[in-house]
Amino acid sequence: MVNNGKLMNIEKQFGELSQFKKRDVELFRSSDLNETAIYFTEVEYENRKDAKAFFELLRFELNGGEQQIYIRFPNTNYFVEMVGGGFGSAHGDMMQSLGKNVWDDQDKSFSIYSHGQNLILILGAMDGIPKFNFMTKVSEYDKGNPYNHPHPNEAFVNFGEIEKALAMQYVKIPQSIRKIAYLYKTKDISPKFFVVDFPAYSFKYRTHRFRVIENNEEVKEYVVKNFARYRDGGTTIITVLDESGNEHKFFSPTSLPTKTLVEKWDDIELIEVTSDEKQKIVEFLKLELVLEDEV
Repeated sequence: MVNNGKLMNIEKQFGELSQFKKRDVELFRSSDLNETAIYFTEVEYENRKDAKAFFELLRFELNGGEQQIYIRFPNTNYFVEMVGGGFGSAHGDMMQSLGKNVWDDQDKSFSIYSHGQNLILILGAMDGIPKFNFMTKVSEYDKGNPYNHPHPNEAFVNFGEIEKALAMQYVKIPQSIRKIAYLYKTKDISPKFFVVDFPAYSFKYRTHRFRVIENNEEVKEYVVKNFARYRDGGTTIITVLDESGNEHKFFSPTSLPTKTLVEKWDDIELIEVTSDEKQKIVEFLKLELVLEDEV
């Protein structure tokens, strides 16, 4: 469960970055290794002059212009997958990205400003006192063709650095921490309950689960065939297949004040569950839910 901003009883799962070798990627690294060591690691005062450490940041290109960010913190041998990572224009040619580190107890929020070969990694909420690390592009892999960029330290500029990074593991965003998207029931004396949930930190339509609870104990999971959400404030149609391959539709109208329609399972009208019923369903399905202020 999530408690006070920490993921409790959830083991870190590791993935292999090598699976992304064919994907466009940029590798950034701390520009000043000494300052990074001084401000982001524990260094004895007498050793500060010679201390060195660095952040590394992998920025992968995804479909539709989306980005996925992985950060390697100083003195660690793995990267951490970040929530978010989509880029937008900040000022002129400068790009900005916002995201979150799910696993870190502090400085969960991060933002990135990048322009050409330069990148600023900002750790911590902007309404507090964030910590900055200045980074420089080490190398880039573009459509299968590695190429390098000018840098005062030529040892940083080679595709071998990306290969070393991609040989490491990364901590995955947890899929077991969930949020409930829809929770409704039929009007029957012994109602059917409809539960739709998804990973709290990794919203994708294909990762939604659609379950039906009958007779207060029988759980049937239906395959999500199609998930359509409209741009009117949230009208959603989820097409599912039951255990016999029959097709059903779950309909949820927009939540805007002008809403006049109701939730339906095929042609059957649905109503909201009570708070007690919700708690029982969460316990029955052993759902681990994230706190609302944590997403």
